[in-house]
This record gives sequence, structure tokens and C-alpha cells, in this order.
Amino acid sequence: LLIDNLSKAGVNKLDYVIAHHGEQDHSGSLPDILSLYPDAKVVTNPKCKGMLMDLLGIEDNKFITVENGQILSLGDKTLQFIYLPWVHWPETMGTYLQEDKILFPCDFFGAHLAASRLFVDDEATVYEAAKRYYAEIMMPFRNNIKKHLERTKIAKKQLRSYFGYLTADADEKFSNLINKKVIEK
Repeated sequence: LLIDNLSKAGVNKLDYVIAHHGEQDHSGSLPDILSLYPDAKVVTNPKCKGMLMDLLGIEDNKFITVENGQILSLGDKTLQFIYLPWVHWPETMGTYLQEDKILFPCDFFGAHLAASRLFVDDEATVYEAAKRYYAEIMMPFRNNIKKHLERTKIAKKQLRSYFGYLTADADEKFSNLINKKVIEK
């Protein structure tokens, strides 16, 4: 689907592919993407790089590794990388788009929810799906998640999780709900 969408959008060149997480549901198409866009570099942290090399056979020269807090300028946009280790996997990180104040937090703040609409119109459904996702996937990592909640406050505008609806104020709603209703209980 991603490759089809890139093709339909007329994307002829990619400079970077950001890899937040080595798990196959996030990274499995990387070899195909790199095959279609041979000049693209995978931007990730050192731990994820090792996993992607081992799991997917991606060559060392295809990577740019970043450290926690490191900045990557794209000209008119600036990315800042934020390590979120053990928010599900040991190499997890997020990316903060500084100019737009949007955090892409990988699996953090996800929800078991698939829908054809992009933005939420029924917050109760989203809350229940996010609560279930947290309980089923993230609960074992709750101590790390509690530590990392502070790092997500960088997103003054929006969080863009990998799945579930998009919301304009997810940071305020979901981080408070997770902190008060799941971690503290």
C-alpha cells in the first residue's frame, strides 16, 4: 500500500526513510522501498540499525544513525529524534517536526482501531481503543512509558501515532488518561 501510494503521488525520489522501530509491521517493506529509491538513506538509532541489518539484510552504507535529541534539517523543515526505549521495543524512537509542533511517537499512543476516516469524530470509541491497546501491548512497559511521558510534552500541537485516528490534541488527552487511569492504578 505504501509503495502504491508513493507511486500514485508521483514520488520519484526519496532522500530519507525514518525507521522508528525494527519490528516487521513497521519495517518489513524497507528493502522494497530502498530498491525503488536506491539513493534513500534509512535514518534511525544505532540499536534499530543493527536490528534492521540482521532482520532485513539492509547494508550498512544505507544508514544514517542519530542520537537522542539530534536534529536533521530538511531545508524548510527540521526533525528532532527522541529516544523512547522500551515503549514496546528496546530501540523505539519518535520524531518531532519542529516547525509544525507535531510528534510522531511510533507505537506510543496507538490504538487498536482501523477506520476510513482520518480524524476522530467519536472520542469515546478512540478512548476505548487506546485503552485496550495500552492494556494489551504497552502495559508490560508501563514504568518506561511513565518516564517517557515527559518527552512527549514537546508536541505542543499534535501527536501522530502509527495507527488509530488523528487528533489535534492527543497529547493532552491521551497522556493524561494513560498517566491517571492506567499507570497510577
